[in-house]
Order: sequence, then C-alpha cells, then structure tokens
Amino acid sequence: MKKYLLVVIFCLLCGLTVSADSNTNKVELTKINDQIWVHTSYFNITGNVIPSYGLLAITNAGIVLVDTPWTNEQTRELLKMVSDKFNKPIQLAIFTHWHQDRIGGIDTLIAEHIETASTAATAELAVKAGFKKPQTMINPKVEAFKVGNLSFETYFPGPGHTMDNIVVYFPQTRVLYGGCLIKPMNMTNLGNTADGDVTQYPNTIREVMRRYPKAETVIANHGSSPWGDFGLLKYTLQLAEKQSAKSN
Repeated sequence: MKKYLLVVIFCLLCGLTVSADSNTNKVELTKINDQIWVHTSYFNITGNVIPSYGLLAITNAGIVLVDTPWTNEQTRELLKMVSDKFNKPIQLAIFTHWHQDRIGGIDTLIAEHIETASTAATAELAVKAGFKKPQTMINPKVEAFKVGNLSFETYFPGPGHTMDNIVVYFPQTRVLYGGCLIKPMNMTNLGNTADGDVTQYPNTIREVMRRYPKAETVIANHGSSPWGDFGLLKYTLQLAEKQSAKSN
C-alpha cells in the first residue's frame, strides 16, 4: 500500500500522462549510440499512464543497468529483452534515487543474482518505502566505475527532485544520465518535488553543469522527449530558478 500511495502522489504532482490505452506491461528499447540504450516502461494509475526511462550501457564484459522499470514484472520482461538482443548478462544495476520508477524492479534483480548498488541515502529511503535494500553501497558523493571497456561515474550534485538523487556520466560517449533530476522540454514545471528541495534545486543543476560541461547527450525522465543536448540542463535550470523564486 505504501508503494502504491507514493506512485499516486507522484502522478498527481507530475501531471504527465500518455494514452490510458497504453499497454503498461510492455518495455521498449531505444538506441542512443553503440554503447547506450534507453529502456521505457509505463505505469497506469487511475487511468493515467506515466512513461519512465532508464539506461542500458553495453560493454564487452556485460551490461550496466541504470534504474529499473516501474515493476518487477516489467523488469523481468526487460531482462528477457536484453538477453535476446545483446546475448550478454547484466553485471551491475545502479539506482539513482529511491522512487518506484527507479527501483521498482529490485526484487527481480536480486532473484536473478544481479548486483544492485546505490548510495547509502538511497538504500535507507528505499527500505523505508518498502523496497529491498540494494546490496552494494557506493560513495555518497562521487564514484568511478569501470566495467569491461566502459568507464563511467556516479555523482551526487545536491538535493533537487529528491534528497538523494544522483546522476551518471559516460565520458567516452559524453552521455549524461540525469534521471528525474533533469526535465524534458515538454515539462513546464519541476514535477514531483515533495521529497526534494526546491530551494536548492537551482544550485544542484548548476553543479551538474559545472562538472559536465562537455556532455553532448542528456537523458532526463518522463515526458515524451526525454533526451536532448546540453540545452536540457539549461532548461531545467530555468524551471528550477522560477520555482525556487516562488517558494521564497
């Protein structure tokens, strides 16, 4: 029940939907480049179907998953799709914050013996929300990873969408995965900030822009056009400054 109520609150605050006829069990894959793919899943709450996006990074030693689909059923479907398409195992799954659209498939990952990782802050909040605890704790500020031929880092720029939101950067392809912290161009506000900090949001986005000035592809979450160029960071900053000013 706690998980369901959190999703209802999310939908009411976010206000982003697609057709209620959408098949919420399906998962879609979209190629960004040779190494990076986006997975898309949907969740239907009282007739409103909310799209959510996560990431797959393909390496010569397996696959890195960043955020799961909404549910364990969808995550099982994603694992099947990944196996069929890439014929490689998922070696590591990283969660960028504790909401269901990021960590909702953790039970499936653990059952399949896939390593799950998050910051300690995300793990604590996830457990409080009724999810299982990720197995591996990553550095609360920045941590560098190397899986096969792929290098990347996770980074906590400050509170915004949630108090624990992190981003993931892939320098070889200059892809920045911002998740729910970053907003697509078709959003006119910051969406759900009930678990975050609107006052600090602008500074958090500025910190992302400062650390990753060479990002060429930026992947946000929700909306119908969730990825673009560095302009998504500038647009999110505009939204954050406007909403922060109203809250003061």
